[in-house]
Amino acid sequence: MYIRIALFATAILLCLLSSAQTIHYGITTDINVNRMNAKGLSAKALVGYNGGAFATVDINKKWTLQPEVLYTLRNVRKADNFMTYYVNTGRSFANTDINLHYISMPVLVNYCLTHFFTLNEGPEYSRLVYSNDDLLKSNSSAFKKNEAGVTAGVQMAFSPGFNLFGNYYYGLSNINNIDSRYKWHNRQV
Repeated sequence: MYIRIALFATAILLCLLSSAQTIHYGITTDINVNRMNAKGLSAKALVGYNGGAFATVDINKKWTLQPEVLYTLRNVRKADNFMTYYVNTGRSFANTDINLHYISMPVLVNYCLTHFFTLNEGPEYSRLVYSNDDLLKSNSSAFKKNEAGVTAGVQMAFSPGFNLFGNYYYGLSNINNIDSRYKWHNRQV
């Protein structure tokens, strides 16, 4: 299903790009603060990063479309009570610090309030490409490979080549691959 959604989004993007008047592109990098809303994992906010490329396609004077491809590191921590929730499948001596590496693809719709200030919002799909978790007795990952969510934020344009932005990501997918009793959701600023 996620592949179909990604293919549909790509087709729409290609249609918009073919009729676009102006396309801007560049690189982006940021520091993120990730918090996992999950039973058995720490609720403490941990620092990670994003880096990648973006393109901005002008739709009209006020609206733009901004697809991005990002490499994202989200750090999470196993809670002291992990074995309370996953006593049958969990490893008691598993790594406490877990690194989740994703390829993330947000597609943001931007609304320009002024030349300086822009609001953005849109869906984001992420694919887990690497995880160092060893939370389970089996060799499988405790985290699902696919994740979907929404991103919203603001952007300030100081010059044509330099923008500052702040976004909030709200994970909609349950990424708990252990069982369906407890839901795990990412939150990221």
